[in-house]
Amino acid sequence: MTSGALPNGQQPDSPNLDGQSTPLYKNEEIIYNFFLNLVNTNSPEIVTIEFKTLFIEFVNTDKNTDAWNVLFRIIYAEDEEKFHKILNRCCYILVNNWQSTRNNAAIQDLIQMFQDKTIESYTASMSLHRLRTWLTNFSNSEDYKALELFASRSEDGPWSHRYSSYLLAHQSVFGKSKEQKEAAKALSRQLKERFKFDLAMYTARSQTQMMPQEVPNKNPTGLGNDVLRLIKTVVAKKGPYNYVNLAHIFINQTQGGTYKSFKIALKKYLIFSVEHQTFVDTINNKLSSKLLELGKNHDEEILTPVLLKNTCKKTIEFLTTENGKEPSLLFILLLANGNPMTLAIVLLKLVLICKSCSPHLEACLANLIRYYEEQSQTECKWLINFLEVVRITFAIYADNVEYNVVRWDGDSTTGFSDSENQSYRIFSSVKRPILEPEDEG
Repeated sequence: MTSGALPNGQQPDSPNLDGQSTPLYKNEEIIYNFFLNLVNTNSPEIVTIEFKTLFIEFVNTDKNTDAWNVLFRIIYAEDEEKFHKILNRCCYILVNNWQSTRNNAAIQDLIQMFQDKTIESYTASMSLHRLRTWLTNFSNSEDYKALELFASRSEDGPWSHRYSSYLLAHQSVFGKSKEQKEAAKALSRQLKERFKFDLAMYTARSQTQMMPQEVPNKNPTGLGNDVLRLIKTVVAKKGPYNYVNLAHIFINQTQGGTYKSFKIALKKYLIFSVEHQTFVDTINNKLSSKLLELGKNHDEEILTPVLLKNTCKKTIEFLTTENGKEPSLLFILLLANGNPMTLAIVLLKLVLICKSCSPHLEACLANLIRYYEEQSQTECKWLINFLEVVRITFAIYADNVEYNVVRWDGDSTTGFSDSENQSYRIFSSVKRPILEPEDEG
């Protein structure tokens, strides 16, 4: 085994068998295929060793010679950007495969490898020194921060990891490789399904009579026992004007009308039944003008699915973050002057009339989380409260879980009371099979 020079005296850009010069990076697929074949035919332990041998130790073996040659040429050419791209994609090739088999331990080992002490140690080899510098830079990059989400648990790390499903949803749209997008989409879905399952179980068991030694399911939210009151508030709205029926009515009433009439109706739909007057005033003063200016050249056209989707996406941006980075003025005003649940319901109303906008909403929420994540949990308590309300609200309106609130005249310790001291209980039921929660191991 060797490191630091190409075998047989080859030059970094050597001719191929037919005598034609091979472009320097044309063969980067060799590295991808090397790891694809490895991960499909070997245990995670062997794959992890091979990854470390190539990328951390930079050792040329009989097994990795072709991949090593390509990597050496990239190092020789001092192309850190190309190395960063290849390393990142190779990580997701492995993560994507191990995630499909729920092998979280292998993913954790892979990500932890970038903290290996040998990366910081001295070496006289110029190529190895350059490689270690690039590895250090990668471990301090946004791409590595994104990779860490695949090994994190909500109980560990910063407060933002509690909302990994949103951060991963953002990656599923804006990831740098198809492997990253696929892995992020799958894990985001698993985390959301697990939250819905845990919330339903907690809701059911926290209201049953238990023996003193029995402990109810762990509360998956950060709201404490207030979550029961929140669920009751969200689902207690019955009758012909619940949020789902209201969305259907709105869609039926705006079909066949002009785009301008749709925008006017949209504002009225969003504030319908909102009781907080300051919230309503802010929407009327700030959102109305934005909607009227949006796509004015289409005002006299008949509303189309594309116009509806684009308008809902822009409205979500108006209400969260318009530039994809900083919170919008409306977001700050609405949370400062109104109830976070009111804004959560408005966002729910938008998704109920355009379900394909849900990934865009999650991406916007991820941008808000990234903007505030350097602040402490105490400083971000207001944002955390809003995010909890959002994910609880959307979990309640998921397709595969149904919540109902009923009047309860039995033991008051198994329910809760409203402002009129009337006791209620929440019942949750699975409407169709829900994904089994992912193992913690």
